[in-house]
Amino acid sequence: MVHNTLSPIRRRLVGATIALGLAVSGMLVAPLSAQAAASVSIPAAVAQILADTNALRAAGGLAPLVESTQIDTVAQNWSAQMYANGSLTHNPSYSTQIPSGWSGAAENIAVGYAATTVVEAWHQSPGHYANIMGSYNAIGIGYYELNGQIYFTQDFGNYATVPSPAAASTPTPSATPTPTPSATPAAGGSTPATNSSTPVAVYRFWSPKNSTHFYTASVTERDSIMANYPTSIWTYEGVAYNAFLTPQPGTVPLYRFWSPLLSGHFYTASESEKNSIVAGYPASTWSFEGVAFYVYPPNTSVTGTVAVSRFWSPTNQHHFYTASIAEKNSVIANYPAAIWTYEGDTFRVPSGSPVTAPVVPVTSVTSTAGFPSGSSTGVPAGTGLSAYAGPCTVTVASTVIDAKTINCSR
Repeated sequence: MVHNTLSPIRRRLVGATIALGLAVSGMLVAPLSAQAAASVSIPAAVAQILADTNALRAAGGLAPLVESTQIDTVAQNWSAQMYANGSLTHNPSYSTQIPSGWSGAAENIAVGYAATTVVEAWHQSPGHYANIMGSYNAIGIGYYELNGQIYFTQDFGNYATVPSPAAASTPTPSATPTPTPSATPAAGGSTPATNSSTPVAVYRFWSPKNSTHFYTASVTERDSIMANYPTSIWTYEGVAYNAFLTPQPGTVPLYRFWSPLLSGHFYTASESEKNSIVAGYPASTWSFEGVAFYVYPPNTSVTGTVAVSRFWSPTNQHHFYTASIAEKNSVIANYPAAIWTYEGDTFRVPSGSPVTAPVVPVTSVTSTAGFPSGSSTGVPAGTGLSAYAGPCTVTVASTVIDAKTINCSR
C-alpha cells in the first residue's frame, strides 16, 4: 500500500510575519513496484498533474487551482535540483522564491511515481491531500525525469490575484506554461525557389532574456533580428554549422517549431518526432513553422559530414544544438544534467567552409538632445529638426517604432 511508503509528513511555519503563512509540506516515495514509470514529456506530465489535482478539488466542491508560470519555474527548478542532489528533500526557500504577496503557501514532493499516479498517491496521504485541498488558488508544478528517476514538486500559494496565470490549457497533452516572449524572430524558414547544392551558413543567436538559442539559414531573417532587437533579447553568436537551403541527395528536412509558451524554438530531423509534436500539442504550445533547412540523418553514409549534438535543459526548458566537438565536450564536462542533458547526435551537416553573407554592422546612437533629433529618428545627417511640443498619440511608454524608443513624457 502507498501508505506504508510515506516518509513522515513535516509541517512548518513559513513567513512568520504573515498571519496566514502556514505551509504544510509533505514528501512521498513510490514503492519499488511503481518506480519503473513510463517516460513522458514535461508538458504532458504537468497537464496531467494539474488536471488530476483539480479533479480532486472539484470532487470536494473547491474551485480549481490556477497554474502560475512563475511558480512553475520554482517547482521545476526544485525537481531538477532534487535529482542533482540525489535526495528527496523540501525546498527550504520556496516560500521566498515564489512571487510575494501570498497569504498561505505549501509544498508537496514525491519521487518514483508516474505522472498518472502521483496525484492519487498524494490523495492517499492525509498531509499531501490537505495541501491539495487547502485554501490556495495558485499552483506551480515541477516534473524532472532522468535515468529512470522522476521527481515531482507541487508549490501552492494563495493570492489576491494569481501571478502570471498560464494560458488556458486543453486536455492532455497540454502546454507547459512559461513566460511569454517579449520578442520573437520572424516565423518560418527562408527557402529560395532556385536549387543550390552549395552549403550555406546557419547562424546562431542567444537570448539572455529567454535563455534559449535560435538558428536560421536565412540571411534576411538574421539581419532583421540584428536590426530590430537589442542584444538583451537576441545576441548574434556567429555561424553554428552548415546546411542546405534545398533538398540534396541523402538529405532530410530539419523541421522548426516555435513555442509561444516556452519562448523558444525546437528543431528536429526526425519525421516521427515532428509528427508526434504536430499531433500531440496545440499551436499555443508548439507551432509548426515548416522546414528550416536540409541536413543529413544521423546514420547517413555520406562522407564529409559532422554530427550536430542536441542538449536539453530541464532548468531553462530549451534545447541547444552544436556541431563543435569541443563545445559539446565542454558542456558535458562542466554542467550537471539538471542544467544541460546530452540527448545524442540528432543529425549531421556538411563540413567545410559555408557560403557566408557578410554581416552589416548595426549601430545604435543615443541622442543627447532629446527626441526628436538627427540621431534618434534616422533622418539624414544635417537635416534640421526641432523639438515637438504638440499632442502625443503614443499611449504606451517605451513604445518601439522602427527600432526607435519613444516616450511621450520626453
